[in-house]
Amino acid sequence: MNKMKRKKYLIYCWPYNEIVGGFIVLHKICDILNSTGEIAYMCPACELPEGRSSIKRIFHSILHPIKTLHIFGRIFLQCTRYRLNDNWNCKVINPFRLIFSNGLKNYIVLYPELVSENPLNARNVTRILMHNPGHFTKETNYGSGELLFRFSNSFAREFTPPAKSIISKSLLNVGTTPDCFKAPTSQIERSGVAYALRKGKGKKLVHETNDAILIDNLSIQEVAEVFKRVKMFVSYDPITAFSRYALLCHCPSVIILGENEKETTFRPDIDEAMMYAYSIEDVDKKDWDKSYRQAELMAENKNRRNEESVQNYITETQSFFA
Repeated sequence: MNKMKRKKYLIYCWPYNEIVGGFIVLHKICDILNSTGEIAYMCPACELPEGRSSIKRIFHSILHPIKTLHIFGRIFLQCTRYRLNDNWNCKVINPFRLIFSNGLKNYIVLYPELVSENPLNARNVTRILMHNPGHFTKETNYGSGELLFRFSNSFAREFTPPAKSIISKSLLNVGTTPDCFKAPTSQIERSGVAYALRKGKGKKLVHETNDAILIDNLSIQEVAEVFKRVKMFVSYDPITAFSRYALLCHCPSVIILGENEKETTFRPDIDEAMMYAYSIEDVDKKDWDKSYRQAELMAENKNRRNEESVQNYITETQSFFA
């Protein structure tokens, strides 16, 4: 396809946050798209009046200039204050281009699965399913003619998309490993437990709670320092990447599963699933050196798989929306 006729990409997401895995994935996709020669922008997930985020409302209120200017002002501020990862090749869409684009016909928009409907009123819609649709919001309301991509084969296995929408057979699996997650440079006496609740809030705590460190609101660097000095990390969130990051810091990593979940529910690759323990009692039974080596190998191979995954996304989307 002629480069001049190729559609650009618009990634709909909240500002970059180093402790929110889904946000990291979406920003990293934008980075890879731009690095491969495509044109991609980040678009703020705009929270507009009346509790809904739809650019349609701007056009509906075009005869009411004060209201229109008020809404545009909110979008403009979110674009100007939007946080990016300074080390990645990402930039924010010009808000004027966003609003006066006639349905973004020259763009392919990527929404995360938790975004319901089509907030940007875009003509060309893709979604990345980083969990089962409706898991967090209890809503999907996806549109017709969309192209959906699973992040992992673990998600949306029973989901049927609306008419004229399809789920790609390719995965859009992109991840990163921050440099701070690595083995300590010197031997130290480990003590204490770190734990994460995140998406596992509500589960019964099974670890020793005296002096335990909750990492949910710590920075990436702070989490890495904790992992390098505690004797165990326990995650009640079964899908967070922090479980793997702990292994990179040579910290035993335990995942507490919920009802109707098993080791391969979120990690179909049995070798990957078996890197972790799934109860406190199993910690002393595992060969953790083997788990550490496997986690390090996964991190080394991740960049190559990222590029292959995004290239498949580019090929399919440019063809689907041609």
